[in-house]
Formats: sequence, C-alpha cells, structure tokens
Amino acid sequence: MGVVLFIVLAAAGAAIAALSGKAVNDANKANQQAKTAKDTARSKVARAAEEASTLREKIVVYQALQSRGIIGQEHRLDWIEKIRKIKEAHKLLDLNYELGPQQPIKADVVAPSGNAFDIMASPMKLQMALLHEDDLLGLLSDLRNGIQGYIRVNHCDIERAGAAPPAAGPTAQLRAKCDIDWITVREKS
Repeated sequence: MGVVLFIVLAAAGAAIAALSGKAVNDANKANQQAKTAKDTARSKVARAAEEASTLREKIVVYQALQSRGIIGQEHRLDWIEKIRKIKEAHKLLDLNYELGPQQPIKADVVAPSGNAFDIMASPMKLQMALLHEDDLLGLLSDLRNGIQGYIRVNHCDIERAGAAPPAAGPTAQLRAKCDIDWITVREKS
C-alpha cells in the first residue's frame, strides 16, 4: 500500500509540476506581450510628441508668414502707398509702375504645396529715373522690408540716361526698368 501511495503522490507531484511549468510559461508569455504593448505605446507617445513639436514649429512659420502678409489676400493699396512713400523718402526723380493682374505661379517654378495653397504672383513693371544705382538698391530693399507680401525681382535693366537740357534741380543719370513679382500664398477654398 505504501508503494501505491508513493506512486499516486509521485504522479500528483508530476502533474502539479507540469501545470505549474505551463502557468510559468503562460505568465512569461503574458509578461512579454505586456512589454511589447508598453514599448509600442511608448513609441506611439514619442511619435505623437514629435508630430506635435513639428506642428508647433509649422504653426510659428505659418503665423510669421501670415503676419508678414505673404499668406492671405494681396494688399495692392498698401503696396501702392508704400511705393509712394519710398519715392518721397528716397527723393526719386521719377517712378512709374504698372501692376498686372494676380496669376498663379508656374508649377515648375515652385515646389508642390500639397494642393492646400495657391501661390500667386502679381507682376509689376517699374520704370524710374535715378541719380545713381543706390537709388534702385534702396527702393528694392525698402520694398522687400516694408510691404505685406514677398517681392521677387525677376530682372532689372539699367542704362545711362540721355543728355537732358539743363534743369534747375538734379537730373537723372540713369534709367532703370525692373520686372518684379509680388508673391502671396492663399489657401484653396
């Protein structure tokens, strides 16, 4: 009877050991799954934090462009008033301009914007009489720094002014013609 009891107890012990081994394996498997889930969650949180940081940076750039007048509607009346003030400030002898209709910039000139924005240009032709070339550089600098929008100078031609009859005041030494684009970006509707 002692041998039978020993065999029964040994079999029960073996069964308990097998069940506890399976329980340990199941617990290890569950622990590994929990670690994997935790790592995945950490990775998602890190990615979300990085995306939030990138978005904040883009918002700052967008707001800066918007406050500069590059994003939004063009400000033609402001541009014309600024040109008048620059002419007076630099005491330019003569300044004429022609502002063309706003049109999209050719797709091969700009990077694709993901179709969220239209990049528009209003072409302007400037003609001016100058005492010297610094008058032109000052005008272009003031336009770039003082207007709502972005200025792209396509080209400027400068030539000596023809001989003029003697005048009471300063006479132009140079004549300049420039083609510039007033660039704005607007959201597609």
